[in-house]
Amino acid sequence: MDGPVSMPDRPFTGPLQSCIAGPRSPSLGENDPSVGTKGWTAPGNVGSHDLRYATVEFSDAGTTNLLKVSRFGFSLPSDAAVRGIVVDWTSQSHWGRNMFHDGNISDHMVQLVRGGKVAGTNHAVRGKWLENGTAYTSYGAATDLWGLLWTPDLINASDFGAALSATYQSFERKDTAEIDHVRVTVHYSAAVCAR
Repeated sequence: MDGPVSMPDRPFTGPLQSCIAGPRSPSLGENDPSVGTKGWTAPGNVGSHDLRYATVEFSDAGTTNLLKVSRFGFSLPSDAAVRGIVVDWTSQSHWGRNMFHDGNISDHMVQLVRGGKVAGTNHAVRGKWLENGTAYTSYGAATDLWGLLWTPDLINASDFGAALSATYQSFERKDTAEIDHVRVTVHYSAAVCAR
């Protein structure tokens, strides 16, 4: 009579779940002068949606430095396969005291930060920033990796993040670029979604 059969340990082979981490807000915002010439004031204000802005004032045409955000505190499981990343920014163009308009400020660069370095597809959108800074503009998608390869460790790292630069193309009047908040959502598949 045959004895008991010992089965080797095997990795989980069941169906993977579609998971979403976030949206999460950064705990660090900083001005990165590697792009542009006009620095952001109060870059740390973009960590919450509270109408406290990171700003750049323009008196002539130019491009901002990068507003670089990180420390999102993600905790994807080790078996996660990253499928897409969405970044939501609130942005507005503001000129004059208590007066808003559809100004002459627009995206210059909208990218991710991977391993502490700005990288990947530039998702800057053509068109001027609007007056309504409370609405989010979304970049990326649930199946958009921004042209990069991602591991859970890269997403979970404190130096994972996003970056934005804006440009002003008018000499007609002073204008101010304002960012209120940024948040990131990561779409992935795994055996068990992280809580």
